[in-house]
Order: sequence, then structure tokens, then C-alpha cells
Amino acid sequence: MNKPKFKNMGLLVTLVLGIIALALVFPYLVSAYHIEAAGRAMAEPTRAQAHLRQAIAWDQDNAQAYRLLAKAFGEEGDWAAAVEALSRYTELRPNNPLGHMELALAYEALLGSAPGEEAKDLDARIVEEWRRARVTVEEMLARGEAERSAKRYDEAMAWYERTMRLEPDLGDTWYFLGRNYESLKEWTQAIKAYKEAMLRADFQHTGRSNPPYRLGLVLRRHLDPPQLEDALALYDQALAIDDFATTADEADCHFQRGDVLRVQKGDINEYMAEFERAIALDPKHAWAHARLGWAYYVRDHDTSRAESEILRAVELSPRQKWFYIILGDLYRQEGHTAQAAAAYEEALAIDPDFEPARRRLRSLGVSR
Repeated sequence: MNKPKFKNMGLLVTLVLGIIALALVFPYLVSAYHIEAAGRAMAEPTRAQAHLRQAIAWDQDNAQAYRLLAKAFGEEGDWAAAVEALSRYTELRPNNPLGHMELALAYEALLGSAPGEEAKDLDARIVEEWRRARVTVEEMLARGEAERSAKRYDEAMAWYERTMRLEPDLGDTWYFLGRNYESLKEWTQAIKAYKEAMLRADFQHTGRSNPPYRLGLVLRRHLDPPQLEDALALYDQALAIDDFATTADEADCHFQRGDVLRVQKGDINEYMAEFERAIALDPKHAWAHARLGWAYYVRDHDTSRAESEILRAVELSPRQKWFYIILGDLYRQEGHTAQAAAAYEEALAIDPDFEPARRRLRSLGVSR
């Protein structure tokens, strides 16, 4: 008996294999279609979610679908759902740092509304995810400082808070947090942050002298009345520790100490020595030159040396209106009325509403 022959057996096999391949690939193609459609619909999170659920229905291991779904949930503030989606993404892509980072951020968003015990659990999860993302404390501090430099203070705060979670005993974080509060003019919070920094011994990115030095600045400049004695004690503490982040910081600490002594009418030789130390460390410290110049005039009546130092201050900071007041006062004391008036006019050119300059001009008989 003859067997039937299929002349087109090869074609038949090809067709069958094609159908099988299409059946295997089709779910992924449909899933990919819904991913692409969701990307175009992200401005409408609910629509995007519908596409992404379809993408997952066709391919339950489509990691990108879970990540985009988390983003869509986040757009609506549904952080619990975002956490669930990102958790699945990190299961599928455990070695992708970005997924762990985004999961940490989603946990952070949940933290604000979490009750006590749940908050502790979330804290632990946040730390775990940041570690899995392989983001170091150094990188977090650098991000915080970059945000602070760009005047994005809320973003900077968030990075400092993350650093605290990872290394709560690191003094640098509290110090930078204090600087951030200073930028925001939140003096009470800045004081608290600097005091916290002073309680810590581990500093890797700034000096141990910097927290007391900056705290002294806040107490002197931004409290009413200024707490001069406390500020002076803090400057003394900073100088005794002798561990400043920069030479400029050390120089300014010497200057600030000398200036407090000047305001308190202390020993002129002592505060002049502080101004001289500041200049030795930082020859471009304009205020130290200005104060030292006036001190030369007060102590030695050395007009030439006084004028030289004050003019150096003006050269270093030509837009500082107070330097022209100090220079004008020197000329007025020496009876050089025209030079004094010219100096006061320079101050008014910088700030037309600068009353100290107007008042001095009136005393010279010049009306403005």
C-alpha cells in the first residue's frame, strides 16, 4: 500500500513552527504594546495604570511594567500601591540599584502618615533599600550640598535626613543640616543642629571646630539681643579643638573672636592680635583688614597704616558699603572733609537708602 506523500511538507513544517513561535511571542508583543501605550498616557495616571495592568496580564514577569505602574501610582499619591509594584520590580531585577532607590523613596513617602510601630518598620526598610541601591553616605552628603548650593533647601534636607538614617552618629550631617537651616533663616533649628553636631565625635567631611564656630556666628548675628559671651566661649572652644574644615574658617573664627572683644571694649591689643592672626591665615579677609586699620588709628593714631588697611579692605570687597563708612570716618577724624564726603558718597552709590552715610553727610553740611 502506498503512503500518502506531502509534496509541501517543508512548507507545512515552516507554517506550524511559525504558528508556535507566534503563539509564544504574541503575549510579549501585546505586553510591549501596552507598555508603549502607558508611556504615552502617563499624564493620565488612571489610563496608564489600565494599560500597565494589561501589560502585566500578558506578561507577569515584565519588570518595566511594574516600575511604570509604581510611577503611575505615585502620581496619584497611592504610595502603598507604588511600594507593592516596586517590590515586585526589585524581585525581578534584584541587581538594579535604581529599583531599590525608587523603592526607598516610596517607603519615605509612606513614612509621614505611618503610626509608631509601622514607622519603625518603614525606617528599617528605607535603610535596607538605600543600602541595596549602593548609595553611600558620602554620595548622599554630596547630593545634599549640591542641592543647598543650588538653593533647593527642601531637597537638601531630604538628603541629610537619609544620611542620618544610614549613619546617625555622623557629625557632618548635623553640621550641614545646621548650614541648611541658616540658609532658611531658621535660627532655632540651626542652633539645635549645631548642638547635635557638637555631641558627636565622628567627622569625615568637615572639621570638629566648625559646629561651635558656626553656632557662635548664629548666637552673635541672628539673636536679639546677641549672645556675645556665649559666642565668645564657642569661638574659644573651636580654636582650642583646632580642627577646621578650611583655613578660611579658622581665620574667620579668629576675626569673630576679636570682633566680639572689640564690641565688649576688651583689651585692644588682644583683639588686634586676633585680627592679625585672621589676616595671616587668610590675607583676603576684608573685614579683618578694615577692623585692624581702625584699631591702628585708635591705639597708635597711625593714620597712614590705618588708611592702608582700610583701603585694602575696600580693594578686596568694593561693594561693602560699611568699608566706605569706616574710611570716611577716618578722614573726618583727621579733618579731611572732602575725602570723607567722597567716601560717604561711595557708600550711597552702593545703597542710595543707606542712612548711616546720609547722616554723616548731613553732619558735614552736605544735603542728599
